[in-house]
Amino acid sequence: MEGPLKKYPVPHAGLVIALMFVIVVLGYLAVKIPSPDGWSPITGFATIPATCGNNSVETATSEQCDGLDDTACPNRCRLDCTCAGEEKRTLDTTSRHTFYFVSLPANATANFSYSEKNISFSGLIFSVPIKQENFRIIVDVNISADFPQPDGVNYQFFEILLLNISDQNITTSNITFSVPQAWSISKNISADATKLLKLPDHKSSRSDWITLDTIKISSDKIATHFLAVSRNPQGVYAVNSQKNINCGDTVCDIGESSACCMDCGCPAGEYCSDNQTCLASICGNGIINEGETSATCCIDTSCPAGHVCQHNECQLAEGCGDNKCAQNENTISCPQDCAEPTFFNPLFVIIISGIIIVGVVIAVSVFGIRFTFTKQKEVKNHHAMLMSMVENEEQLRGFIKENLKTTPLPALRKKLVEAGWERTQVDKLVGELQPSISEILPQHMTFEKYVRRLLGQKPIDEVRAELQLKGWPLDKIDATIKIVALEKLVERFEMNKSPFNPEKFHRFVKATKLLGYSYDAIKKALLDSGWDKKIILSELGKYFT
Repeated sequence: MEGPLKKYPVPHAGLVIALMFVIVVLGYLAVKIPSPDGWSPITGFATIPATCGNNSVETATSEQCDGLDDTACPNRCRLDCTCAGEEKRTLDTTSRHTFYFVSLPANATANFSYSEKNISFSGLIFSVPIKQENFRIIVDVNISADFPQPDGVNYQFFEILLLNISDQNITTSNITFSVPQAWSISKNISADATKLLKLPDHKSSRSDWITLDTIKISSDKIATHFLAVSRNPQGVYAVNSQKNINCGDTVCDIGESSACCMDCGCPAGEYCSDNQTCLASICGNGIINEGETSATCCIDTSCPAGHVCQHNECQLAEGCGDNKCAQNENTISCPQDCAEPTFFNPLFVIIISGIIIVGVVIAVSVFGIRFTFTKQKEVKNHHAMLMSMVENEEQLRGFIKENLKTTPLPALRKKLVEAGWERTQVDKLVGELQPSISEILPQHMTFEKYVRRLLGQKPIDEVRAELQLKGWPLDKIDATIKIVALEKLVERFEMNKSPFNPEKFHRFVKATKLLGYSYDAIKKALLDSGWDKKIILSELGKYFT
Protein backbone atom coordinates (compact mmCIF):
# COMPACT_ATOMS: atom_id res chain seq x y z
CA MET A 1 0.00 0.00 0.00
CA GLU A 2 1.38 3.18 -1.07
CA GLY A 3 2.02 5.97 1.25
CA PRO A 4 0.50 9.36 1.00
CA LEU A 5 1.74 11.68 -1.77
CA LYS A 6 4.32 14.39 -1.01
CA LYS A 7 3.45 17.89 -1.90
CA TYR A 8 6.09 20.01 -3.74
CA PRO A 9 5.89 23.74 -3.95
CA VAL A 10 4.63 25.03 -7.30
CA PRO A 11 7.19 27.42 -9.00
CA HIS A 12 6.21 31.00 -9.46
CA ALA A 13 5.05 31.75 -13.03
CA GLY A 14 7.57 34.58 -13.56
CA LEU A 15 10.44 32.38 -12.53
CA VAL A 16 9.38 29.74 -15.01
CA ILE A 17 9.29 32.25 -17.83
CA ALA A 18 12.78 33.52 -16.96
CA LEU A 19 14.21 30.01 -16.88
CA MET A 20 12.67 29.24 -20.25
CA PHE A 21 14.25 32.39 -21.77
CA VAL A 22 17.69 31.41 -20.45
CA ILE A 23 17.33 27.93 -21.91
CA VAL A 24 16.37 29.33 -25.32
CA VAL A 25 19.31 31.76 -25.36
CA LEU A 26 21.76 29.03 -24.35
CA GLY A 27 20.44 26.79 -27.06
CA TYR A 28 20.82 29.54 -29.69
CA LEU A 29 24.38 30.23 -28.64
CA ALA A 30 25.18 26.54 -28.67
CA VAL A 31 24.35 26.59 -32.35
CA LYS A 32 25.98 29.92 -33.32
CA ILE A 33 29.14 30.00 -31.21
CA PRO A 34 31.84 28.24 -33.24
CA SER A 35 33.75 25.30 -32.01
CA PRO A 36 37.55 25.67 -31.90
CA ASP A 37 37.95 23.59 -35.04
CA GLY A 38 36.08 25.45 -37.71
CA TRP A 39 34.08 28.69 -37.50
CA SER A 40 35.29 32.26 -38.02
CA PRO A 41 35.53 34.41 -34.91
CA ILE A 42 32.81 36.92 -34.14
CA THR A 43 33.80 40.40 -35.34
CA GLY A 44 32.38 43.84 -34.68
CA PHE A 45 32.83 47.47 -35.87
CA ALA A 46 34.20 50.37 -33.89
CA THR A 47 31.60 52.90 -32.99
CA ILE A 48 34.16 55.76 -33.11
CA PRO A 49 33.29 57.94 -36.16
CA ALA A 50 35.85 58.23 -39.05
CA THR A 51 37.79 61.50 -38.80
CA CYS A 52 40.39 61.25 -41.65
CA GLY A 53 41.05 64.75 -42.90
CA ASN A 54 41.01 66.71 -39.65
CA ASN A 55 44.85 67.01 -39.46
CA SER A 56 44.95 64.87 -36.30
CA VAL A 57 45.87 61.18 -36.09
CA GLU A 58 43.31 58.91 -34.37
CA THR A 59 45.00 55.57 -33.68
CA ALA A 60 41.65 54.05 -32.72
CA THR A 61 40.63 54.28 -36.39
CA SER A 62 43.97 52.88 -37.61
CA GLU A 63 45.16 56.21 -39.02
CA GLN A 64 48.90 56.29 -39.71
CA CYS A 65 48.83 60.00 -40.44
CA ASP A 66 46.32 62.73 -41.16
CA GLY A 67 47.07 65.65 -43.48
CA LEU A 68 49.54 67.95 -41.74
CA ASP A 69 50.07 65.43 -38.90
CA ASP A 70 52.55 63.20 -40.77
CA THR A 71 55.55 62.92 -38.45
CA ALA A 72 55.26 59.12 -38.41
CA CYS A 73 55.63 58.90 -42.20
CA PRO A 74 59.01 58.55 -43.92
CA ASN A 75 57.51 60.28 -46.96
CA ARG A 76 54.15 62.01 -47.38
CA CYS A 77 50.64 61.30 -46.06
CA ARG A 78 48.10 59.97 -48.55
CA LEU A 79 44.48 61.19 -48.73
CA ASP A 80 43.30 57.97 -47.01
CA CYS A 81 45.49 58.81 -43.97
CA THR A 82 48.13 56.16 -44.69
CA CYS A 83 51.83 56.80 -45.22
CA ALA A 84 53.14 56.74 -48.79
CA GLY A 85 56.04 54.42 -49.54
CA GLU A 86 59.59 55.53 -50.11
CA GLU A 87 60.55 56.73 -53.59
CA LYS A 88 64.02 56.26 -55.06
CA ARG A 89 65.86 59.57 -55.44
CA THR A 90 69.11 60.59 -57.08
CA LEU A 91 70.36 62.60 -54.10
CA ASP A 92 71.93 60.93 -51.09
CA THR A 93 70.79 63.81 -48.90
CA THR A 94 67.21 64.73 -48.12
CA SER A 95 65.49 66.04 -51.23
CA ARG A 96 62.17 67.04 -49.67
CA HIS A 97 61.44 70.65 -48.75
CA THR A 98 58.19 71.73 -47.07
CA PHE A 99 56.82 75.28 -47.06
CA TYR A 100 54.12 76.10 -44.45
CA PHE A 101 51.37 78.70 -44.84
CA VAL A 102 49.20 79.59 -41.82
CA SER A 103 46.74 81.93 -43.53
CA LEU A 104 46.33 83.71 -46.87
CA PRO A 105 43.47 86.15 -47.55
CA ALA A 106 41.36 85.99 -50.70
CA ASN A 107 43.08 87.08 -53.96
CA ALA A 108 46.46 87.08 -52.22
CA THR A 109 49.71 86.28 -54.00
CA ALA A 110 52.37 84.32 -52.13
CA ASN A 111 55.80 83.00 -53.00
CA PHE A 112 58.76 81.10 -51.67
CA SER A 113 62.28 80.68 -52.99
CA TYR A 114 64.82 77.92 -52.74
CA SER A 115 68.54 77.91 -53.43
CA GLU A 116 70.86 74.93 -53.42
CA LYS A 117 73.89 74.21 -55.57
CA ASN A 118 73.21 71.99 -58.60
CA ILE A 119 69.43 72.08 -58.02
CA SER A 120 67.34 73.50 -60.86
CA PHE A 121 64.13 74.45 -59.00
CA SER A 122 64.43 77.91 -57.40
CA GLY A 123 60.95 79.15 -56.43
CA LEU A 124 57.17 79.33 -56.80
CA ILE A 125 54.80 82.30 -57.08
CA PHE A 126 51.06 81.55 -56.77
CA SER A 127 47.67 83.19 -56.12
CA VAL A 128 44.58 82.00 -54.21
CA PRO A 129 41.00 83.11 -55.09
CA ILE A 130 39.58 82.57 -51.58
CA LYS A 131 40.99 82.54 -48.06
CA GLN A 132 43.24 79.54 -47.33
CA GLU A 133 44.52 78.35 -43.94
CA ASN A 134 46.99 75.80 -42.60
CA PHE A 135 48.30 74.28 -45.80
CA ARG A 136 51.65 73.05 -47.07
CA ILE A 137 53.42 72.97 -50.41
CA ILE A 138 56.04 70.23 -50.66
CA VAL A 139 58.79 70.23 -53.29
CA ASP A 140 60.78 67.08 -54.01
CA VAL A 141 63.83 68.22 -55.97
CA ASN A 142 66.03 66.20 -58.33
CA ILE A 143 63.79 63.14 -58.18
CA SER A 144 64.26 59.90 -60.07
CA ALA A 145 61.11 57.81 -60.33
CA ASP A 146 59.33 55.44 -62.67
CA PHE A 147 57.71 57.79 -65.18
CA PRO A 148 58.11 58.19 -68.98
CA GLN A 149 61.08 60.28 -70.07
CA PRO A 150 60.33 63.16 -72.47
CA ASP A 151 62.25 63.50 -75.74
CA GLY A 152 65.30 65.73 -75.89
CA VAL A 153 67.98 66.35 -73.25
CA ASN A 154 66.72 66.39 -69.64
CA TYR A 155 68.61 68.26 -66.92
CA GLN A 156 66.55 67.48 -63.79
CA PHE A 157 63.10 66.38 -62.58
CA PHE A 158 61.20 67.71 -59.56
CA GLU A 159 57.71 67.25 -58.08
CA ILE A 160 55.36 69.72 -56.36
CA LEU A 161 52.72 68.37 -53.92
CA LEU A 162 49.83 70.16 -52.19
CA LEU A 163 48.52 69.36 -48.68
CA ASN A 164 45.24 70.74 -47.31
CA ILE A 165 44.70 72.84 -50.44
CA SER A 166 43.31 71.73 -53.81
CA ASP A 167 44.32 72.65 -57.37
CA GLN A 168 41.05 74.54 -57.77
CA ASN A 169 42.06 76.92 -54.98
CA ILE A 170 45.17 78.11 -56.84
CA THR A 171 44.45 80.35 -59.82
CA THR A 172 47.92 80.94 -61.26
CA SER A 173 51.42 79.70 -60.52
CA ASN A 174 54.81 80.74 -61.87
CA ILE A 175 57.74 78.38 -61.38
CA THR A 176 61.32 79.65 -61.50
CA PHE A 177 64.29 77.42 -62.29
CA SER A 178 67.82 77.64 -63.65
CA VAL A 179 70.23 75.67 -65.86
CA PRO A 180 74.04 75.85 -65.39
CA GLN A 181 76.03 77.24 -68.30
CA ALA A 182 78.57 74.41 -67.96
CA TRP A 183 75.84 71.80 -68.47
CA SER A 184 74.46 73.59 -71.55
CA ILE A 185 77.93 73.73 -73.10
CA SER A 186 78.77 70.10 -72.29
CA LYS A 187 75.50 68.88 -73.82
CA ASN A 188 75.76 71.22 -76.86
CA ILE A 189 72.34 72.75 -76.25
CA SER A 190 70.94 76.24 -76.66
CA ALA A 191 69.59 78.01 -73.60
CA ASP A 192 66.88 79.51 -75.81
CA ALA A 193 65.57 76.00 -76.50
CA THR A 194 65.12 75.16 -72.79
CA LYS A 195 61.53 74.51 -71.68
CA LEU A 196 59.76 73.29 -68.55
CA LEU A 197 57.59 70.23 -69.17
CA LYS A 198 54.84 69.01 -66.84
CA LEU A 199 53.42 65.54 -66.21
CA PRO A 200 50.13 66.17 -64.34
CA ASP A 201 49.77 62.56 -63.11
CA HIS A 202 52.90 60.41 -63.36
CA LYS A 203 51.05 57.37 -61.92
CA SER A 204 48.64 57.29 -64.88
CA SER A 205 49.65 55.66 -68.17
CA ARG A 206 47.38 58.11 -70.01
CA SER A 207 49.17 61.20 -68.76
CA ASP A 208 51.43 62.96 -71.30
CA TRP A 209 54.09 65.63 -70.91
CA ILE A 210 52.83 69.19 -71.45
CA THR A 211 55.16 71.98 -72.62
CA LEU A 212 54.67 75.08 -70.47
CA ASP A 213 55.19 78.66 -71.65
CA THR A 214 58.79 79.31 -70.63
CA ILE A 215 60.54 82.69 -70.59
CA LYS A 216 64.25 83.35 -70.16
CA ILE A 217 64.55 85.87 -67.31
CA SER A 218 68.29 86.47 -67.20
CA SER A 219 71.68 84.91 -67.77
CA ASP A 220 75.03 85.18 -66.02
CA LYS A 221 78.38 83.37 -66.01
CA ILE A 222 77.03 80.61 -63.77
CA ALA A 223 73.56 79.83 -65.09
CA THR A 224 70.59 80.87 -67.21
CA HIS A 225 67.39 81.61 -65.26
CA PHE A 226 63.85 80.89 -66.46
CA LEU A 227 60.20 81.34 -65.48
CA ALA A 228 57.42 78.95 -66.55
CA VAL A 229 53.66 79.46 -66.24
CA SER A 230 51.46 76.60 -64.99
CA ARG A 231 47.70 76.61 -64.34
CA ASN A 232 48.26 74.80 -61.04
CA PRO A 233 51.53 73.70 -59.47
CA GLN A 234 50.90 70.07 -58.49
CA GLY A 235 52.67 67.53 -60.71
CA VAL A 236 56.05 66.25 -61.90
CA TYR A 237 58.28 68.62 -63.91
CA ALA A 238 61.17 68.09 -66.33
CA VAL A 239 63.78 70.73 -67.19
CA ASN A 240 64.14 69.89 -70.86
CA SER A 241 66.12 71.22 -73.82
CA GLN A 242 67.11 70.34 -77.38
CA LYS A 243 70.59 69.89 -78.85
CA ASN A 244 72.02 72.47 -81.20
CA ILE A 245 71.85 71.12 -84.73
CA ASN A 246 74.90 72.40 -86.60
CA CYS A 247 75.13 71.20 -90.17
CA GLY A 248 78.78 70.74 -91.01
CA ASP A 249 80.13 69.75 -87.58
CA THR A 250 80.62 66.10 -88.71
CA VAL A 251 78.06 64.98 -86.08
CA CYS A 252 74.84 63.43 -87.38
CA ASP A 253 72.29 64.88 -84.95
CA ILE A 254 68.65 63.82 -84.66
CA GLY A 255 66.74 65.50 -87.48
CA GLU A 256 69.81 65.90 -89.70
CA SER A 257 69.56 62.59 -91.59
CA SER A 258 67.77 64.12 -94.57
CA ALA A 259 68.61 67.76 -93.95
CA CYS A 260 72.40 67.63 -93.68
CA CYS A 261 74.02 64.95 -95.82
CA MET A 262 77.47 66.44 -95.25
CA ASP A 263 77.18 65.13 -91.66
CA CYS A 264 75.03 62.04 -92.15
CA GLY A 265 75.89 60.93 -95.69
CA CYS A 266 73.47 59.68 -98.34
CA PRO A 267 71.93 56.29 -99.15
CA ALA A 268 73.39 54.17 -101.93
CA GLY A 269 72.65 55.59 -105.38
CA GLU A 270 72.37 59.19 -104.12
CA TYR A 271 74.81 62.08 -103.79
CA CYS A 272 75.05 65.09 -101.48
CA SER A 273 73.94 68.27 -103.28
CA ASP A 274 75.08 71.61 -101.85
CA ASN A 275 76.26 69.69 -98.77
CA GLN A 276 72.67 69.56 -97.52
CA THR A 277 70.29 67.53 -99.67
CA CYS A 278 70.52 63.94 -100.92
CA LEU A 279 69.59 63.64 -104.58
CA ALA A 280 69.47 60.61 -106.84
CA SER A 281 72.63 60.19 -108.92
CA ILE A 282 71.75 60.92 -112.55
CA CYS A 283 74.24 60.27 -115.32
CA GLY A 284 74.21 63.23 -117.66
CA ASN A 285 73.38 66.00 -115.19
CA GLY A 286 76.81 67.61 -115.68
CA ILE A 287 77.86 66.78 -112.11
CA ILE A 288 80.33 64.07 -111.13
CA ASN A 289 78.26 62.21 -108.54
CA GLU A 290 79.53 59.60 -106.12
CA GLY A 291 80.21 56.32 -107.90
CA GLU A 292 80.44 57.86 -111.38
CA THR A 293 83.63 57.11 -113.36
CA SER A 294 84.70 57.41 -116.97
CA ALA A 295 83.68 53.76 -117.40
CA THR A 296 80.13 54.23 -116.01
CA CYS A 297 79.32 57.84 -116.96
CA CYS A 298 81.84 59.54 -119.22
CA ILE A 299 79.21 62.18 -120.09
CA ASP A 300 79.85 63.70 -116.65
CA THR A 301 83.40 62.57 -115.86
CA SER A 302 85.05 62.84 -119.33
CA CYS A 303 87.46 60.25 -120.77
CA PRO A 304 91.21 59.62 -120.49
CA ALA A 305 93.57 61.43 -122.88
CA GLY A 306 93.26 60.21 -126.46
CA HIS A 307 89.65 59.11 -126.01
CA VAL A 308 86.29 60.73 -126.60
CA CYS A 309 82.90 60.04 -125.00
CA GLN A 310 80.45 58.64 -127.57
CA HIS A 311 77.09 57.21 -126.51
CA ASN A 312 78.34 57.35 -122.89
CA GLU A 313 81.33 55.14 -123.70
CA CYS A 314 85.00 56.17 -123.90
CA GLN A 315 86.34 55.38 -127.37
CA LEU A 316 89.70 56.08 -129.02
CA ALA A 317 89.56 59.46 -130.72
CA GLU A 318 89.42 59.20 -134.53
CA GLY A 319 92.80 60.09 -136.05
CA CYS A 320 94.48 60.41 -132.67
CA GLY A 321 97.93 58.89 -132.82
CA ASP A 322 98.74 59.76 -136.45
CA ASN A 323 101.20 62.49 -135.38
CA LYS A 324 98.94 65.13 -136.92
CA CYS A 325 97.04 67.59 -134.74
CA ALA A 326 93.66 67.71 -136.51
CA GLN A 327 91.16 70.57 -136.15
CA ASN A 328 89.02 68.60 -133.70
CA GLU A 329 92.05 67.59 -131.57
CA ASN A 330 93.80 69.51 -128.79
CA THR A 331 96.45 69.00 -126.12
CA ILE A 332 93.85 67.50 -123.77
CA SER A 333 91.89 65.19 -126.11
CA CYS A 334 94.98 63.95 -127.99
CA PRO A 335 98.26 64.98 -126.33
CA GLN A 336 100.32 62.55 -128.44
CA ASP A 337 99.43 64.48 -131.63
CA CYS A 338 99.03 68.03 -130.28
CA ALA A 339 101.65 68.20 -127.52
CA GLU A 340 103.74 71.35 -127.77
CA PRO A 341 107.44 70.78 -128.67
CA THR A 342 109.92 70.88 -125.84
CA PHE A 343 113.44 72.23 -126.19
CA PHE A 344 116.13 70.56 -124.15
CA ASN A 345 119.21 72.34 -125.54
CA PRO A 346 120.52 74.40 -122.58
CA LEU A 347 122.40 76.80 -124.89
CA PHE A 348 119.21 77.51 -126.82
CA VAL A 349 117.30 78.18 -123.57
CA ILE A 350 120.03 80.58 -122.35
CA ILE A 351 120.04 82.51 -125.65
CA ILE A 352 116.24 82.85 -125.70
CA SER A 353 116.17 83.91 -122.03
CA GLY A 354 118.81 86.57 -122.68
CA ILE A 355 116.87 87.98 -125.63
CA ILE A 356 113.69 88.19 -123.52
CA ILE A 357 115.46 89.98 -120.64
CA VAL A 358 117.11 92.50 -122.99
CA GLY A 359 113.76 93.13 -124.68
CA VAL A 360 112.03 93.80 -121.35
CA VAL A 361 114.76 96.24 -120.24
CA ILE A 362 114.58 98.13 -123.54
CA ALA A 363 110.78 98.27 -123.42
CA VAL A 364 110.73 99.65 -119.88
CA SER A 365 113.52 102.19 -120.35
CA VAL A 366 112.76 103.40 -123.88
CA PHE A 367 109.01 103.04 -124.36
CA GLY A 368 107.89 103.35 -120.74
CA ILE A 369 105.79 100.16 -120.93
CA ARG A 370 104.57 98.92 -117.52
CA PHE A 371 103.81 95.29 -116.97
CA THR A 372 101.38 94.10 -114.36
CA PHE A 373 102.81 90.65 -113.90
CA THR A 374 100.62 89.84 -110.88
CA LYS A 375 97.41 90.69 -112.68
CA GLN A 376 98.41 88.73 -115.77
CA LYS A 377 99.27 85.76 -113.59
CA GLU A 378 95.89 85.92 -111.86
CA VAL A 379 94.02 86.09 -115.18
CA LYS A 380 96.11 83.26 -116.61
CA ASN A 381 95.53 81.08 -113.55
CA HIS A 382 91.80 81.82 -113.60
CA HIS A 383 91.51 80.95 -117.29
CA ALA A 384 93.55 77.80 -116.79
CA MET A 385 91.29 76.74 -113.94
CA LEU A 386 88.16 77.20 -116.06
CA MET A 387 89.71 75.35 -118.97
CA SER A 388 90.77 72.45 -116.73
CA MET A 389 87.28 72.15 -115.23
CA VAL A 390 85.47 72.25 -118.57
CA GLU A 391 86.84 70.03 -121.31
CA ASN A 392 83.89 69.44 -123.62
CA GLU A 393 80.46 70.79 -124.45
CA GLU A 394 78.65 68.43 -122.08
CA GLN A 395 80.80 69.55 -119.18
CA LEU A 396 80.37 73.17 -120.22
CA ARG A 397 76.59 72.72 -120.01
CA GLY A 398 76.88 71.31 -116.48
CA PHE A 399 79.37 74.03 -115.51
CA ILE A 400 76.96 76.78 -116.63
CA LYS A 401 74.00 75.18 -114.85
CA GLU A 402 75.88 74.77 -111.57
CA ASN A 403 77.46 78.25 -111.52
CA LEU A 404 74.19 80.02 -112.27
CA LYS A 405 73.24 79.22 -108.66
CA THR A 406 75.72 81.81 -107.41
CA THR A 407 76.95 83.89 -110.38
CA PRO A 408 74.99 86.40 -112.49
CA LEU A 409 74.58 85.18 -116.08
CA PRO A 410 76.36 88.18 -117.74
CA ALA A 411 79.41 87.74 -115.47
CA LEU A 412 79.49 83.98 -116.09
CA ARG A 413 79.26 84.48 -119.87
CA LYS A 414 82.16 86.97 -119.74
CA LYS A 415 84.37 84.56 -117.74
CA LEU A 416 83.79 81.73 -120.19
CA VAL A 417 84.53 83.90 -123.23
CA GLU A 418 87.75 85.14 -121.56
CA ALA A 419 88.68 81.52 -120.86
CA GLY A 420 88.59 80.75 -124.59
CA TRP A 421 85.07 79.52 -125.26
CA GLU A 422 83.25 80.94 -128.26
CA ARG A 423 80.48 83.41 -127.40
CA THR A 424 78.12 81.70 -129.84
CA GLN A 425 78.76 78.32 -128.22
CA VAL A 426 78.11 79.69 -124.71
CA ASP A 427 74.89 81.42 -125.83
CA LYS A 428 73.76 78.25 -127.60
CA LEU A 429 74.09 76.17 -124.41
CA VAL A 430 72.41 78.85 -122.29
CA GLY A 431 69.52 78.85 -124.76
CA GLU A 432 69.22 75.06 -124.50
CA LEU A 433 69.10 75.28 -120.72
CA GLN A 434 66.41 77.96 -120.74
CA PRO A 435 62.84 76.70 -120.19
CA SER A 436 59.98 77.62 -122.48
CA ILE A 437 58.72 81.20 -122.48
CA SER A 438 55.39 80.10 -120.96
CA GLU A 439 57.21 79.02 -117.78
CA ILE A 440 58.99 82.33 -117.19
CA LEU A 441 56.13 83.55 -114.97
CA PRO A 442 52.80 81.70 -114.61
CA GLN A 443 49.74 83.71 -115.57
CA HIS A 444 48.01 85.72 -112.82
CA MET A 445 50.97 85.26 -110.43
CA THR A 446 53.36 87.90 -109.16
CA PHE A 447 57.09 87.27 -109.19
CA GLU A 448 57.16 87.16 -105.37
CA LYS A 449 54.44 84.49 -105.22
CA TYR A 450 56.22 82.53 -107.93
CA VAL A 451 59.46 82.57 -105.92
CA ARG A 452 57.55 81.38 -102.83
CA ARG A 453 56.15 78.46 -104.79
CA LEU A 454 59.57 77.46 -106.14
CA LEU A 455 61.19 77.71 -102.68
CA GLY A 456 58.58 75.30 -101.38
CA GLN A 457 59.68 72.75 -104.00
CA LYS A 458 63.45 73.23 -104.46
CA PRO A 459 66.60 74.39 -102.64
CA ILE A 460 67.54 78.08 -102.86
CA ASP A 461 70.53 77.50 -105.18
CA GLU A 462 68.40 75.62 -107.72
CA VAL A 463 65.77 78.36 -107.61
CA ARG A 464 68.46 80.97 -108.33
CA ALA A 465 69.76 79.04 -111.33
CA GLU A 466 66.31 78.33 -112.76
CA LEU A 467 65.13 81.94 -112.49
CA GLN A 468 68.34 83.26 -114.07
CA LEU A 469 67.81 80.95 -117.03
CA LYS A 470 64.32 82.39 -117.35
CA GLY A 471 65.85 85.84 -117.71
CA TRP A 472 65.36 87.24 -114.22
CA PRO A 473 68.33 89.28 -112.91
CA LEU A 474 70.13 87.76 -109.91
CA ASP A 475 69.81 90.90 -107.76
CA LYS A 476 66.00 90.84 -108.13
CA ILE A 477 65.95 87.11 -107.35
CA ASP A 478 68.06 87.53 -104.20
CA ALA A 479 66.00 90.51 -103.02
CA THR A 480 62.79 88.48 -103.28
CA ILE A 481 64.33 85.43 -101.58
CA LYS A 482 65.45 87.75 -98.77
CA ILE A 483 61.84 88.92 -98.24
CA VAL A 484 60.61 85.33 -97.98
CA ALA A 485 63.46 84.49 -95.59
CA LEU A 486 62.46 87.41 -93.34
CA GLU A 487 58.93 86.03 -93.09
CA LYS A 488 60.40 82.67 -92.03
CA LEU A 489 62.38 84.47 -89.32
CA VAL A 490 59.13 86.05 -88.06
CA GLU A 491 57.68 82.55 -87.64
CA ARG A 492 60.87 81.13 -86.11
CA PHE A 493 61.04 83.83 -83.42
CA GLU A 494 57.24 83.51 -82.92
CA MET A 495 56.74 87.19 -83.65
CA ASN A 496 53.37 86.31 -85.20
CA LYS A 497 52.03 85.31 -81.77
CA SER A 498 50.71 87.54 -79.01
CA PRO A 499 51.20 88.99 -76.47
CA PHE A 500 54.22 91.26 -76.91
CA ASN A 501 57.37 89.66 -75.49
CA PRO A 502 60.26 92.14 -75.06
CA GLU A 503 62.91 89.39 -74.89
CA LYS A 504 61.78 87.70 -78.11
CA PHE A 505 61.44 91.08 -79.83
CA HIS A 506 65.00 92.02 -78.84
CA ARG A 507 66.45 88.74 -80.18
CA PHE A 508 64.43 89.01 -83.41
CA VAL A 509 65.54 92.57 -84.20
CA LYS A 510 69.15 91.78 -83.27
CA ALA A 511 69.21 88.76 -85.59
CA THR A 512 67.57 90.52 -88.54
CA LYS A 513 69.90 93.52 -88.25
CA LEU A 514 72.92 91.20 -88.31
CA LEU A 515 71.53 89.67 -91.51
CA GLY A 516 71.39 93.12 -93.11
CA TYR A 517 67.65 93.82 -93.07
CA SER A 518 66.65 97.48 -93.06
CA TYR A 519 64.27 99.29 -90.70
CA ASP A 520 61.56 99.44 -93.40
CA ALA A 521 61.87 95.72 -94.22
CA ILE A 522 61.56 94.67 -90.56
CA LYS A 523 58.66 97.07 -89.99
CA LYS A 524 56.77 95.71 -93.01
CA ALA A 525 57.30 92.10 -91.87
CA LEU A 526 55.93 92.90 -88.40
CA LEU A 527 52.95 94.79 -89.85
CA ASP A 528 52.17 91.86 -92.16
CA SER A 529 52.23 89.48 -89.18
CA GLY A 530 49.56 91.52 -87.38
CA TRP A 531 51.58 93.80 -85.09
CA ASP A 532 50.13 97.09 -83.90
CA LYS A 533 51.78 99.98 -85.74
CA LYS A 534 52.18 102.06 -82.55
CA ILE A 535 54.15 99.29 -80.82
CA ILE A 536 56.38 98.84 -83.87
CA LEU A 537 57.20 102.53 -84.13
CA SER A 538 57.94 102.89 -80.40
CA GLU A 539 59.96 99.67 -79.96
CA LEU A 540 61.69 99.23 -83.33
CA GLY A 541 62.95 102.81 -83.37
CA LYS A 542 65.12 102.10 -80.32
CA TYR A 543 67.34 99.84 -82.44
CA PHE A 544 67.80 102.25 -85.39
CA THR A 545 68.76 105.51 -83.69
